[in-house]
Amino acid sequence: MNTRKWHVDSYSVTRGAGLSFFINTLISLIHSLFFEGGDEMDKKLFDIRTQKILSYSNLMATSSNLVVATVTKDLTTLDVGGAAVTIYQLIKSQKFIKEVKEEFITGRYEEIIMGDESYLYK
Repeated sequence: MNTRKWHVDSYSVTRGAGLSFFINTLISLIHSLFFEGGDEMDKKLFDIRTQKILSYSNLMATSSNLVVATVTKDLTTLDVGGAAVTIYQLIKSQKFIKEVKEEFITGRYEEIIMGDESYLYK
C-alpha cells in the first residue's frame, strides 16, 4: 500500500486538531464577551448556546472538508485531526447539555416540592 497517496501522518493530524482546538477556544472566548446574565443558571444556559454554536460550526467544517476530499479524490486534503475534534466536541457538548437539563429539572422540581413559590413569579 502506498502511504504517500494518503499522506496522513501524526504531524498533519496533530496540526489539524491543534488548529481546530484553537479556533474553538477563540470562538468560545469571543462568544463569552456577549454574556449579560446574572445567576449561575443563566451562565450555564449561555454555555449550552456556546456548545451548540461550536458543534454546528465543527460539523459544517468537517462535512465540507469530507465533500472536498471526496469530490477531488485527493485524500491529502482530508482533515483527520479536525474530524477527531468534531467528534470529541459533539460527545462532550451532548453530555454537558444533558447534565444541565437534569440539574435544571431537578432544581425546579425541588422548588415546587419544598414549597418555594418564587418560581411562580419569574
